[in-house]
Amino acid sequence: MKLTPHELDSLARQFRLSPRETQVLGLLLEGVATNPEMAERLATTPGAIQAAVQMLMAKTGTRSRHELVTRTLKCLLDREVEEMRSRMRRAMSEGLASLQKAIRNESLGAALEERLRSEMAELEARVLAQMERARRGEK
Repeated sequence: MKLTPHELDSLARQFRLSPRETQVLGLLLEGVATNPEMAERLATTPGAIQAAVQMLMAKTGTRSRHELVTRTLKCLLDREVEEMRSRMRRAMSEGLASLQKAIRNESLGAALEERLRSEMAELEARVLAQMERARRGEK
């Protein structure tokens, strides 16, 4: 699995990895399995790769390459899940705020509508009363 530079940087910060350890971890996660393969890709020796792998395992608290890969992928997954939860909470909060605003606006609208109806009824009553007085010849 090839990680983005952002994901690798995130793991490097979390586990306080050196640039070489970060490169080695990236290759392990890509599926490059042997020290000679990694050494060739990184222009170093298999012994330097083995030392980096040992440091990676020490820093991540793992005992094997498999456990190292599993642990780092789980960390990435956990972070993604937390970011999704955070985005969902934010969206829900924004949605709730919009809904509350709409309810307030609708409540205000309903109150204004009721006031207008009341005023219209009063005006209609006055007009009808004036018309009745006019019909009877009163002022």
